[in-house]
Amino acid sequence: MRALESAKQVMFSLGPQGNNKFEILMDVACGTPEQAAILRTQLEGVTKLLQSLIAREKQTPSMRDLSGVLTSGSFQREAEHVIGRWPIDAAFVDSLSTAK
Repeated sequence: MRALESAKQVMFSLGPQGNNKFEILMDVACGTPEQAAILRTQLEGVTKLLQSLIAREKQTPSMRDLSGVLTSGSFQREAEHVIGRWPIDAAFVDSLSTAK
């Protein structure tokens, strides 16, 4: 993603979030708070675009596949950092293990 090209550091982690839930956490260190604000806006825009494309096709995002994961992302800025969170349902993890 071009939005991440100027990042100083990008870290992704996956961890448990309650019963049968996980969360992908992204921490992007930008050079300035202004760059972080721009990145947050870009990530929110891409997420909204994906939501609208799925809706235009009269579909609903499913937590069993990437459509549900990617459209559920939320973003916040903390100084020069952008924090992204994507909830992962156990159904999605199960679908990966059964995919052929």
